[in-house]
Amino acid sequence: MGRELERLLEEHAAAVATRRVVIASGLIPQLPTLLREAFPGQKAFLLVADRNTWEAAGRGAADVLTAAGFSLDSLILEPRAGESKVHPGEDRVEQVASRLQATTHLALGVGAGTINDLVKAASSRVGRPCAVIATAPSMNGYTSGIAAIVIGGLKQTLPVRGAVLVVADTDVLCQAPAEMIGAGFADMMAKWVASADWRLAERLLGGGYDARVEQVSRVAIDLLEGREEAIALGRAAAIENLIEALCVSGLSMAVASSSAHISGAEHLFAHYIEMMMPKILDRELHGRQVGIGTLCSAALYEQLLGWSPERLDVEARVAAQLPWKTRRGQIERHFTTLAPVVTEQAQQLYVEGEELRVRLKRLAAEWPALRTEVAGAVAPRATIEDRLRKAGAPIHFAQLGITPSEMREILLWAADIRARYTVLHLAADLGCLGDWTDRAIAAFGERPAGGGSSA
Repeated sequence: MGRELERLLEEHAAAVATRRVVIASGLIPQLPTLLREAFPGQKAFLLVADRNTWEAAGRGAADVLTAAGFSLDSLILEPRAGESKVHPGEDRVEQVASRLQATTHLALGVGAGTINDLVKAASSRVGRPCAVIATAPSMNGYTSGIAAIVIGGLKQTLPVRGAVLVVADTDVLCQAPAEMIGAGFADMMAKWVASADWRLAERLLGGGYDARVEQVSRVAIDLLEGREEAIALGRAAAIENLIEALCVSGLSMAVASSSAHISGAEHLFAHYIEMMMPKILDRELHGRQVGIGTLCSAALYEQLLGWSPERLDVEARVAAQLPWKTRRGQIERHFTTLAPVVTEQAQQLYVEGEELRVRLKRLAAEWPALRTEVAGAVAPRATIEDRLRKAGAPIHFAQLGITPSEMREILLWAADIRARYTVLHLAADLGCLGDWTDRAIAAFGERPAGGGSSA
């Protein structure tokens, strides 16, 4: 475990469930010792994996633990009919929880995003601690106190108890597919725009910003400075930096009891795909989607930073705003069966009349300070693109199999799916979302030569 991660775990021990993160080579053979130390007296575990993570580390872990006298039960999740991978649905949480309830076992997840979230959610449901063996440095949820679960068609972040023990064997992580490694780096780049969204919401809606959490998040991103090319090459030291950064980022969520500081408009971009574009969802990784969303957010912020309150005619904008009843009808037609859960979220931030007038006047009054804060929080789009390229992550939406018309759909509708104020919401409040969306899409230019294809 890196010094920064160790320090942060000690400093925030009262706020987080994770007690130990072990990052090193050759950890699978050490699992019996690690589990005995983390869970004294506990020798029965339910090993949860999918078919890929079982081959990556599950089989080896099972062999080692069985030989050491542990009592193991295994649950290897298979994709549903018509799907190529396991998705984190409520039914899957219940599947894992039911297996746990039938025994006294603790869950030992072997996997990355989906397996980690399912194990944390199911263990929290039955009131038991859990552990996880990381199989890819692809996301930041290993140490977080939330789980992203699809409920009623809408991905929601549920508060859960984080894994007590996280085992990150770099021998396993370095063998992860390049797309998953790039996805982890891309997920980390979200900080450069999500932090600006966080400050935006603080200024215009009030509450939530926490400098202590921002400091922890900054530690995570600093661990990756200058590591992009080594990460793309799968160098062990760089992969260790990446998994530590992801774990620190997850820890910041546990400290904050929120993901707002690292999950803004760029994550709404990914969540919209997960809700409304199943063909893309089934073949693509969350972090790679977030990377493209991050480039979109950075482009939107460049539009915002070029904006001036002198352009704002508050009364004309208030007069042009659709009544909520009309907007709700648009949402119902677009989201169809998902409309009930989407309207519940969208209505919380949609304002008209006097409420919109107050919000816009507050924006104008706060603009000098807000502009300074945003300019200091968001990285230039060109810088983010360069870092993503060097790390082997996608830099063009076509690399994910997304068309320009689908991009426009995502950016015009993504704000409705979650009541978390972002640059998308502000652009809509200003009546600029359509124009800024077109410019954000144009900023991608032509698909880069040799830019790769979807995962």
